[in-house]
Amino acid sequence: MQILRVATDHRLEILRAAASLFASKPFHEVLMEDVAAASGIAKGTVYRFYQNKEELYSAIVFDIVAKHIAKLEGILLHTQGCQKQIECLVRCSVDHYREHWDFFRVMQRSSLSMLGDPKFLAMRRGLREIYAEVIREGQKQGLWSGPAPALSADMTLGMMRNLLVYGDPKLSAKEVSDAILDVLLHGLSRSRKKEA
Repeated sequence: MQILRVATDHRLEILRAAASLFASKPFHEVLMEDVAAASGIAKGTVYRFYQNKEELYSAIVFDIVAKHIAKLEGILLHTQGCQKQIECLVRCSVDHYREHWDFFRVMQRSSLSMLGDPKFLAMRRGLREIYAEVIREGQKQGLWSGPAPALSADMTLGMMRNLLVYGDPKLSAKEVSDAILDVLLHGLSRSRKKEA
């Protein structure tokens, strides 16, 4: 009687190791051998899951965006009221990217190179639409005014990206979220009054 070995799915270990490498080195300097060594998984096994470095790089980006979208969709299902939803969405996004910092850096680095990828563009539109949906509903209810919901969503995601990438690294996730929410919900005029 032949005993069949159950193959282990090492995708997560490979993705984590590769994300860390891609975040710390330029794309052309990362070798599949490096990924295998960093993950502690044989090179042949890495190639079984990912045929080449480009496929692995894309998998990292798609994985992090898909997890992020799933978390945000869960918030919409389980949170009542636009004000609470937008607060939870921003806090969740900042926490998610802080928790997966290497992945976030890889995603930022790859965004420009993936702009022509239909799957990436669809995921990016889905992420924007989650924010836009809440903003749209808040505008309908008269809670908020401002630019079109999709534009407001892009501005929110842009603030988040810039604060996380270029902002003060000493700021906590709560401080970053609070700053984004203050500008998004109250505008700069209120913030200027506080400073005066």
